[in-house]
Amino acid sequence: MLLLLLMLLLLLMLLLLLMLLLLLMLLLLLMLFMLLLLLSVGRLVGLLDGLLVGLLDGLLDVLSLGCPVVC
Repeated sequence: MLLLLLMLLLLLMLLLLLMLLLLLMLLLLLMLFMLLLLLSVGRLVGLLDGLLVGLLDGLLDVLSLGCPVVC
């Protein structure tokens, strides 16, 4: 009877350890997903920033070329 109770307790502890390990793996997967999402958002912001800088640079080139004609 005592042996059966000890085995049941051991099985319960093993199950709890397995659940904790599964929860830790799920948390690590969520952190990896958030990191990938952050990297993709950063890449998108960098792309928009490059596009905006390119447009402003082109506009300044047009204005600097048009200024001697106007003046």
